[in-house]
Order: sequence, then structure tokens, then C-alpha cells
Amino acid sequence: MIEGLRDVTLAGRDTGEALGAYEALLGVPPTLADGHAPRFRLANMDLAVAPGAADRLHGLTFTVKGLDHAERLLANRGVATAAFASADEAAFGSAGAEPGPRRIIDAAASHGVHVALVEAPPRDTVVWAQPSLDAPGTIVGLDHVVLRTPAPERALAFYGARLGLSLRFDQTYADWGSRIMLFRCGDLIVEVVHDVKKGVSEGPDDLWGFSWRTSDIEAARIRLAGAGFAVSELRSGRRPGSQVFTVRDGTLGIPTIVIGGEG
Repeated sequence: MIEGLRDVTLAGRDTGEALGAYEALLGVPPTLADGHAPRFRLANMDLAVAPGAADRLHGLTFTVKGLDHAERLLANRGVATAAFASADEAAFGSAGAEPGPRRIIDAAASHGVHVALVEAPPRDTVVWAQPSLDAPGTIVGLDHVVLRTPAPERALAFYGARLGLSLRFDQTYADWGSRIMLFRCGDLIVEVVHDVKKGVSEGPDDLWGFSWRTSDIEAARIRLAGAGFAVSELRSGRRPGSQVFTVRDGTLGIPTIVIGGEG
């Protein structure tokens, strides 16, 4: 049903500040089109920036091959959709919206994370300026978007059984105190993390953090350090052959790592 991740919406109390912070982080300028939220266009998704009451990740928009078919299938799986179900969801929908239909999944079904569906390929419906992603150290795409959940089986049912994302990994690490589930979505990963020490509860899920992809990890770290970001040393990533570093500030409080290498 789902073809890929169209965009992630970032809400900022000061959109000018948010745009400046993420232009410095990603190494590409935002693109603009009349009537649409500014966005950063990367190789495999967009980061849309919209006004909000707090700095936070606000929602995910997935592409589907046929919106009517997706709605019927979700209804059969007990998931309701609507044009906009609340003022907050309307703000999310308009932030990322391009011409054409868009449906918001009922927030009760998505457990507090705003999730929208659009027809694929929606990136072709507006002629956005495409920045160059070739400069050394530029962020070229998204590797992981990370959610935290207090109810891992509930998240497994929603993202796997109901949305139909392919579960590629599900392991609990006693030394980290975390259960990690990785769902394939196009060429990136939706990562769902549960803090085992806190137990299971019925609280909402939290759209939490980013793992950005670069083709030159050393150049990316040097570029960000030179731009004033506090960055960690390089370390080995979980995937064989990959390296990562943490960006400790300048991201509007959104936990952020950068990954590169052959992994």
C-alpha cells in the first residue's frame, strides 16, 4: 500500500529560525512555492517547515499508489481517515500539502503521531527548485526517522499490520534497555524504540528524532563543526561499514545523528 515517505513536517515556534537552523544543518537552502510551506528537498524525502506552538516533529506523510484503495484497505483494517479531523491536523495537512487529495489518519489510530497519505508521485505535482546535493558534507537524504513508543506491540500492529510497512528488525537490547523495531519504507527506515525500563503503557507515541544520510561523513562532521554545531567524534554505526556522529545542538531540540559509509 505505502510506496515511501513523502515528507516529515517540522513545527517551529519561529519558522525563520527553524529554516536557518536546518539550512545550516543540511547544507542546502529551502525551496519555496506559492501557497506551500517552505521545505528542504533531499534525495529521498522532503522536510517541510510550518509554524507551531513548540519546536517539534509534527507529522509523517506517506505516499500510496492509489488513495481510494488505501482508504478502503485501512477501513477494512479498522483505521479511519478524514480530510482533516481537528484544527491541529488541518495545520499539519496544509503545511505539507501539494495540489491534489490528502487524507489524515485518525489520531486515535496512529496513537498521537500525525500521519497523512498522498497519491504517489506527489513530488512531481509542483515544480520545486531542486538544490544541488553534491557539495562535500551535504546531507543527501534521510536514513531513519525515529519514533518512541510506550506500547511496542501496539506500534507493531499499526506500522506493520495496518500500514503494511515491512518489519525488517525487532530486537531487545538488555544493555541499552531498549526494544528496537525497524520498518522499511522505500529506501529509508521508520525506527520505533521502546524504553523497556519504563514498562508498557497506553500513552501516546512520540515522533522523536532523525538519522540523516551523507555521502562523506568526515566532510559533514567538519562542515558542521565549522558552522558552530557541537558534534561528537566519529564512531562505528550499527550497520557494518557505517560511521555516525551525533549533532548535540542547533537542531531545535530534535535528537539527531548523521550516518555515512558503506553500511
